Amino acid sequence: MTTLANQQSIVVGIDGSTTALAAARWAGVLAARQRVPLVVLGVVPLVDYRIAASAWAELDILPSLRAAAERNVAAAAAAVRQDQPELEIRPLVVDGDAAHALVQASAAARLLVVAATPGNRLTTLLLGSTALRVANKATCPVAVWRGDIEHPLPDRRPVLVGVDGSPDGEDALAHTFETASLLGVDIVALHAWEDPDLLRWTVLPESWPDLATQEQELLAERLAGWQPRPQSGRGPARRVDQPEPAAPRPVPGHRLQAAGVNPERIAAQGK
Repeated sequence: MTTLANQQSIVVGIDGSTTALAAARWAGVLAARQRVPLVVLGVVPLVDYRIAASAWAELDILPSLRAAAERNVAAAAAAVRQDQPELEIRPLVVDGDAAHALVQASAAARLLVVAATPGNRLTTLLLGSTALRVANKATCPVAVWRGDIEHPLPDRRPVLVGVDGSPDGEDALAHTFETASLLGVDIVALHAWEDPDLLRWTVLPESWPDLATQEQELLAERLAGWQPRPQSGRGPARRVDQPEPAAPRPVPGHRLQAAGVNPERIAAQGK
């Protein structure tokens, strides 16, 4: 069984933001092409009694929060239904912490879609990021959506995947090939490598081509067993390979990078 080849639904988290609404429309495209239901999930946050003026105030707040969550979910479901009239959409509102609820939902999902935190990086650092918490703890693949909220549906741009040879990296490759085939787009495989520790020893300039060749061979080895898999989308994906020698630092190309890749930085900064 492949990463997406099952009957589980796609789950998208909704919080009332325009970014989450756009993420829901994007998720609707994937669900429609995979012919699986889309769960539109809203969460009623827990209210700390310490912030309520009284128990009566607490009782008044909860219905308002639930009503708002239900409105947000209904609006997202309506937007998706307008794009995908044949898609089965399952609205769902639960109580609790948003990240915890999404992680729980991931146990029965083939894909979990969350919107990136709007605003600048300082806002993300100060307020925390539900998206990053979910990406770190979910038990299914997670898509952190960040894009043009006015035009959120998938276009012809390729899918970018990082290749490091780890077991998690192999799972990422499997998911990438299936998703790219589903969308009918190309794949760009990125292998990021580090130069040796300059405080201890380094590679002489004349050795850089040899080091770059070794890393290119490693990338080719990791991709050797992967072939596009036809899906029910627009056609098979095409792997884009454009080998180009690169020195460790600086990088005179567009595929190899001199620094290691931090997944949390990608999730927070990717556009």
